[in-house]
Amino acid sequence: PVKLEIMSFMSTFYEIAHAVKPRVEAVYLASRSTKTSKKFQKILEIILAFGNYMNSSKKGSAYGFRLQSLDNLNITKSSDKRSTILNYIVEVVQGQYPDLRNFEGELKYIEKAAQ
Repeated sequence: PVKLEIMSFMSTFYEIAHAVKPRVEAVYLASRSTKTSKKFQKILEIILAFGNYMNSSKKGSAYGFRLQSLDNLNITKSSDKRSTILNYIVEVVQGQYPDLRNFEGELKYIEKAAQ
């Protein structure tokens, strides 16, 4: 039975690899564009600075954060509960860093990789 499984796998490997290859390439290209995007890097630096400011009394400055933490930007509410830290960061970026607008244009292949 093991030999049959191996032979079956070998006979379908090329087809499976060929079907998966575009997805793998999309993820690779999206990862590369994310890594090389200067505007996205600056956005992440701003987010880190806000996080360090908000946590300054609890901990020292952080040198980075997990990307999973970005989910919390939309959850963390202001004291009046009307907006989130994400809303505030967007306002700051639009007002003080107009060169960072449309940073998503540098993030090519992201939508394709997310499919």
